[in-house]
Amino acid sequence: MGTGTVTNVKKCAVFVGGDRIGETTLDRDSLAGSFVIAADIGFVYVQELGVKPDLIIGDFDSAQMPEADCEVYPVRKDDTDMMLALKKAISLGFDDITVYGGTGGRLDHTVGNIQALAYCCEQGVRCRLFADGQRAEVLRPGTYHIEPPSCWSMSLFAFGSDVSGLTIHNAEYCAEDLTLTPSFPLGISNKALEGGADVTFKSGRLLCICSQL
Repeated sequence: MGTGTVTNVKKCAVFVGGDRIGETTLDRDSLAGSFVIAADIGFVYVQELGVKPDLIIGDFDSAQMPEADCEVYPVRKDDTDMMLALKKAISLGFDDITVYGGTGGRLDHTVGNIQALAYCCEQGVRCRLFADGQRAEVLRPGTYHIEPPSCWSMSLFAFGSDVSGLTIHNAEYCAEDLTLTPSFPLGISNKALEGGADVTFKSGRLLCICSQL
């Protein structure tokens, strides 16, 4: 997925719980220039991947507290560990965040993690979720070039309210001035053609999920 050329961004990578991330999901080049936050059991995952975190944060109800310095929060709180990490990243001035993990296991946690993507979108911060065979992002109105790997689907959902003026070009199913609603999955299981799809919409929040087929 992409949003065109963006310059002068501050990148952050956040590792969270959920299914473990494989080496092929990591963008090592991007990681080299990113501030890395490990949230709760995400600290275990970064160790397995040989990634050194710059900050460790969480309530550590799903992993043993590391011996390294970390920010510890009570278990009873309003924010999930992922939300803690995202709010911390935003407070530190990062405006391009990649979350590794966050899917698999409990469905309620997965839905909550997608809501956290929407929170970042509302703050004007780009936030993408990468998991093995899955990518997700909540988008604001505008024009986007979406180019998943080959043999991946591209699904578009209205998130929170109607998405209006949706135009999709260079995809298996194209559209002009379409309206998506949160109560009907009209945009599911599309596929970008060679070179990637171009997507434009005028209002609402668009959840884009690309999945390996």
